[in-house]
Amino acid sequence: MEAVVLTEKDVPGAFLVGDPSEYRLTELKRWHECHGQSKNVTLREAIEKICACITLGIKVNPGVDNGKWYELKRRGISNQTTPKVDTAVTTPDNGWTTFPSVDIPEMFNYGSAYHYLIESIAHFGHECNSDSSDGDSDNNGSYTTTMKPLRKGKKLMESEFIDDIQDNRSKTDYFLRAHIQHSMKNEYPLDVLIVLSNVSGFVSRASCNCKSSALGRCVHVAALLLKLVDHVEKHGHRVTTPSTSQPCVWNRGKKRSKNPKPLHEAEYKSKKFADGRVYKWDPRPKEHRGSLTNRQINDFIIDLQNISASTQEESMWETSLRILYEDYDLEVERKKTLLKHVQQLEESHIPNDISAKQMSAYGAFELLGTQEQSMSLLWIQERQYRITASKCKVCFLGDKIVENRGYNLTWKYFHWLSNNLWSPKVVQTCDMQYGLSEEPKAREAYTKATGNKVRETGLWVNRKFPYLGASPDGLATDSDGNTVGVEIKCLKILRDKSQAECGEWQFKRELYVRTAHGGMRSGGQSEHQGRWHSSSGR
Repeated sequence: MEAVVLTEKDVPGAFLVGDPSEYRLTELKRWHECHGQSKNVTLREAIEKICACITLGIKVNPGVDNGKWYELKRRGISNQTTPKVDTAVTTPDNGWTTFPSVDIPEMFNYGSAYHYLIESIAHFGHECNSDSSDGDSDNNGSYTTTMKPLRKGKKLMESEFIDDIQDNRSKTDYFLRAHIQHSMKNEYPLDVLIVLSNVSGFVSRASCNCKSSALGRCVHVAALLLKLVDHVEKHGHRVTTPSTSQPCVWNRGKKRSKNPKPLHEAEYKSKKFADGRVYKWDPRPKEHRGSLTNRQINDFIIDLQNISASTQEESMWETSLRILYEDYDLEVERKKTLLKHVQQLEESHIPNDISAKQMSAYGAFELLGTQEQSMSLLWIQERQYRITASKCKVCFLGDKIVENRGYNLTWKYFHWLSNNLWSPKVVQTCDMQYGLSEEPKAREAYTKATGNKVRETGLWVNRKFPYLGASPDGLATDSDGNTVGVEIKCLKILRDKSQAECGEWQFKRELYVRTAHGGMRSGGQSEHQGRWHSSSGR
């Protein structure tokens, strides 16, 4: 079975004929929507982003307009329509009822209205120019697209200027008519009629008795189309209920007033009493019945954790229940004991056999045997009880817990401590493997560009704060003899594309950095910013 792939010409608004700078912001936002990009952009940002997407070859989003264009192509229904004035389609004289009364075409969506009001105008200009006798090329711009129908039509719809909406349906078409009040004049309302195809959902014909409706694309037609789009998005296209979904009206039995319920809730008019003692029976002894205290719940969870630790299997109850903590005040003696334990923990992080050669001018030292970093077991063990550069961002949660006292945030912080201290797991993703394989190439490129010789290094620990550590990707020595830290980031988006092909906006999206004076620097409080500051000793 051949796969269905949407192209830009299959979706209205997804194809730009000229340069993006020649289009209006509303048209550019429609292009963003068709390609799965954010519409919250300015005109300049929209143009830059479209150019970058075209360079990267971003495809049309199959889910645009609730996936109706994808479904239209999958069914093999042609969506290449041209504006027409079909006199053969006659408006029915009877059968009109208050909207909504009949099913709306399933494939109708915002793109159908956009195509009729904006894109199809070019067809009229092409037909009129081709029929002219003199063939003057200056007439090509006689019919130009404008966004006024969409913009003003939306205001009319939101102002509730649309009254007396009625619909009708034939075998091939769906009809919708309404009265629309004038925006500035106190005159009789305008009569607006719209005809949709039942198969494709496209607008076949539209009319209005206003002065500016020569092409059937005035603001009043746009207002009624947008009203129909709004109804479909909120309530769907189906109005009538299928017979298989309707309640049964035959063979229902004699006891129609009975409403079956659970035994303990049922109240039947009978001499028999529906006893709920069996349903509400508590099998526990009388002295243990009643509500549970927080301490009992915590003891139960702790017992589950002990069982999980011994069996290496997590219980379902353990994932649902959480330990409840209460605020308490530490006594003075207890505080002194805890501070003493913290001091002992810090001293235990400082090795006794540190030579003067290992010590840097800033009081930091390198742990021997950790030069291979992730390939070294000692490197993994020494990082377990330290706050390293890769963990700086997560450690900021501690201040938020005290400030906001968020329950979910506390639970997240507990899991972080558990995963790093009590049950650490060494995880190496495919992106991390890609970075390890590309780091030697990056060091060679840095050496060629700067002339600084780079050497591999291991885990560095600050003697004053031994619970802090960092593992730079390399140390370089410049021409003045100064030691420079090297931090290498191998982006996955650069596997098969260069930086110029990706564009600046793609780097902002993937790494949260921006270019400044030809260089790269962190933007905002990102995870990489914490790594760079920790590695530089800030």
